Amino acid sequence: MIIVEGTYTGELFSQCYFNQPGMATDEQAKSWEKVVEAVHKAGGAIIVQLEHAGALSQGNRFESNKLAPSAVQPQGEQLAFYGGEGDFPMPVI
Repeated sequence: MIIVEGTYTGELFSQCYFNQPGMATDEQAKSWEKVVEAVHKAGGAIIVQLEHAGALSQGNRFESNKLAPSAVQPQGEQLAFYGGEGDFPMPVI
């Protein structure tokens, strides 16, 4: 089984890091067809794990604000590995 982890679902606030796989548009969904066909052809199964980064977004090419259910600044620092730097910003609600 193949699990595609952390796939963003919307073009505005759900992307968590740059170069993250997406399933937000028809074009993105269509681009997965070859991958899914190859996995099925090899006898495998594939699952897409959907993700919405919320206040923990560290790189979003669509939107610079972070959207969360409450205006609480996340603790800790962003990870350079995911394109983040410094403290997490205060999210908008």
